[in-house]
Amino acid sequence: MPHQAPILTPVRENRPHRSERVFFVAGEMSGDGLGADLVQELLRLAPGMTAYAIGGPEMQQAGAEVVDNIIAEACIGFSHVPRRILYWCRRFVSTIGHVKRCEPHVVVLIACPGFNLPVARALARFNARPPVVYYCPPEVCEHGGEPRARKVAALVDHLICHMEHEKDLFAKFTDHAYYFGHPLAQRIEAVRGGWGTSVVTGPGNSTTGLESFRIGVFPGSRKYEIRTHLPVLVQAARLVERKSKTPIEWNVVLARDELLALAESVLCRSDLKHFTVTRRSEMKDDAWYRFLSRLNLALAKMGMITLELGLLQVPMVTFYRIRRLDLFIYRKQILTSRFSLPNIILRQDVVPELVQQDLTPQRIARDVLDLMVHPQRLEAMITSLGELRKQFEGRTPVTESAQLIVRLARECLPEGAVAASGTSRPAARIG
Repeated sequence: MPHQAPILTPVRENRPHRSERVFFVAGEMSGDGLGADLVQELLRLAPGMTAYAIGGPEMQQAGAEVVDNIIAEACIGFSHVPRRILYWCRRFVSTIGHVKRCEPHVVVLIACPGFNLPVARALARFNARPPVVYYCPPEVCEHGGEPRARKVAALVDHLICHMEHEKDLFAKFTDHAYYFGHPLAQRIEAVRGGWGTSVVTGPGNSTTGLESFRIGVFPGSRKYEIRTHLPVLVQAARLVERKSKTPIEWNVVLARDELLALAESVLCRSDLKHFTVTRRSEMKDDAWYRFLSRLNLALAKMGMITLELGLLQVPMVTFYRIRRLDLFIYRKQILTSRFSLPNIILRQDVVPELVQQDLTPQRIARDVLDLMVHPQRLEAMITSLGELRKQFEGRTPVTESAQLIVRLARECLPEGAVAASGTSRPAARIG
């Protein structure tokens, strides 16, 4: 969905007490997108439902009443927090206050564990509270992830996992862990009317004979990521252009409009011959997926975008770099050898991963040129990415998640209200 500045909606004092109320907390851009799909499906299943949200423009467009927006300040890692500690403390206190005032029947936390786990701990301390559902809970590793899984499972009532191995791990500590598939797959399948075929998987995929080679550059959705990644990517692009015999069209994709000035300040110093800047807000979902499917290759920051590209079978090189202080703090929590979603889900090294010191212009250029010069490797990656589709094809995770949330909300409706099940109990008042 296009991204526009959200208009915060005041909580309605005359809200319908006989209808379901759900409160969402999404602290980052990817969570806003996941929440938007869920809100839309909830309102379809229960038209009288009221959805409140700490969210962003996508959730607002889907029909939620956005009471606060913290997405623009989202960050990864501990080292960014001290400078904004007062801001995050105020947002945390205000979030708990919003939940109390809205008196929801269900609270849904979406991703963003740095913010949502403290919210879950605060809610767990109340004697009476509505069910808390964690939608896309914190990532846990198959090997060594039990301690974290146990802590998260103890804080919430239900966990809707987006990867099957995570559900199996959480299931060791709770009977209410679910896996329905990944919501991005349902969104893509719905928007495209089926999976269709990516341009890069069609005939003539070889770089020879192409008028130009289209490379999408996805530096990230946060200012820190633009400052850290984009200069390295620009240097890599220069190296590729010097050695490539095929003309290249570079397309730098910005997840948020607020990043445009920062990105342009980096790009204006480059001497790339053919590059354009594309804003995600300029495209609706159908145009967005058409745009992605026409890329011959992508340089993508690790995150949800890698799964979108993978589901569309777009070859990619993935990367990420965090600050050294964050790496030092989290070093004991890093228990996996794979970081990009396609590799994690497929449990094999399908796409290259450049992390920390490996993220250099030379390494990026080497991997890009290797794929351009050896089209058989490009084809092999495309074929492997096709396995992602097989894992998710035909599943309806958003619908099944919404059905679960509707059922939980209706079980909390007061006596006399229409409920989906035969049982009902008064809505919990938090505090």
